[in-house]
Amino acid sequence: MPRHPESLEIRLTRFIEPNENGCWIWTGPIRRGSPQLKIAGERRCVRPMMYEMLHGSRPTSNVVGRPQIKMRCSGETCVSPHMIVATDEDRLLTQIRQEVYLRGLARAQVNPHCRYMITSAYIEAEAKGQLSARLAAQATPSPEAQIIVDQIQRRSSAQGSPYE
Repeated sequence: MPRHPESLEIRLTRFIEPNENGCWIWTGPIRRGSPQLKIAGERRCVRPMMYEMLHGSRPTSNVVGRPQIKMRCSGETCVSPHMIVATDEDRLLTQIRQEVYLRGLARAQVNPHCRYMITSAYIEAEAKGQLSARLAAQATPSPEAQIIVDQIQRRSSAQGSPYE
């Protein structure tokens, strides 16, 4: 006799065990460190499903189409609502913060007057400025805009620049 399929909510709650830290520990299948569930014969990661059920759709990224869902608790098997979405911009900003801090630390060790370079306010402002510059440098114009830019550059090179 065929078994009646359970609803998604029942299947999810069957594999979730709350712990004393407020985490919801996934006791079901895990693949490559991610909680998995088979839906219509296809394995799907549980975190995006839980995020979408609890918070609505995931925010979009300017750099990548599918931002990564991370846990605030850093638990590998946690599927609790305390999730955050880490876009590529977030990961790049974290990397830039580390670079700014290390550069500032090296300068501060040589010159005590540069201690301001390792303050959180300086690191945050500098990192956000560098992130904006990097994203602007990566931005490529649309094909239509590139045609216009090329035409203007050809016209200006044919006429000669008045500043030369």
